[in-house]
Amino acid sequence: MSPRSHVLSALLVGLCLGCADGGCDMWGTPTFVATSIDLGPVPPFYKRVAWADYNRDGAMDVLVYGYGEPILCRNLGGGVFEEAASGLPGIDSACLAWGDYDGDGYPDLFVAGYGCDWPDPDVAQLWRNEAGVGFAKPLADLVATGMTEAAAAWGDYDNDGDLDLAVTGSTQAVFAGDAKLFTNEAGSAFSGSVLGVYGVSYGTLASGDCDNDGDLDLVVAGFGDDFVHAYTYTNSEGSFSQTSVTLPDVGRCSAAWGDYDNDGDLDLALIGQEGSSQYVAAVY
Repeated sequence: MSPRSHVLSALLVGLCLGCADGGCDMWGTPTFVATSIDLGPVPPFYKRVAWADYNRDGAMDVLVYGYGEPILCRNLGGGVFEEAASGLPGIDSACLAWGDYDGDGYPDLFVAGYGCDWPDPDVAQLWRNEAGVGFAKPLADLVATGMTEAAAAWGDYDNDGDLDLAVTGSTQAVFAGDAKLFTNEAGSAFSGSVLGVYGVSYGTLASGDCDNDGDLDLVVAGFGDDFVHAYTYTNSEGSFSQTSVTLPDVGRCSAAWGDYDNDGDLDLALIGQEGSSQYVAAVY
């Protein structure tokens, strides 16, 4: 496919304008305005996006996934994006997680999801960024039979200086939710083990040091073997223990850590479905 230059034409992206651009109110709260930046002719059912400066040119690019081949939109500056060749697999209901697992400065990519057409296999793979000019798959698939309705979170869970990968989702072995930890062996291999948290699908997994002890903890929520749950876990040298924190049990959800009140500890934003018609959107 030849690259196409994508120019301004549709209201697709919101940009936060800083105070210098008049985008803050009198209390210093940032506001958002819609722009007319167009990422191009994205086909129907494309519903996953993930930002990363994959070619290290100082501009954030965006990867768009849906049903079929992904679209990697390279940021040319000035509100213009150009489609770039990626070599990444076409899958449906993708889980995307950028992380520089080999320490070369270029963000690599974990992808998981359904094969698009029978007999295309389900996928759970690491793709190495080839210095911003494409992607290669030098390592064996993390889950040989693939993982669907997945969530993933990169983090240095064992504090050895490289990124490990926590994942949960549906596999052939554990349909309701299979939680795994892939420990990075100096960027050349990953060793898989049971993550030690409640396994979910149609859920979320987010890492953050919620107890301020210097290692990354986890929140996990989604559909498990007995409907929906949400739990937090503290990390001690790569081993996870469930806390007594009570969160609403949600599925089809998303969570993100952040110190929204600037008091020095992490808060949690959680949104999702609680029961058949109840919904949660709150900060804890």
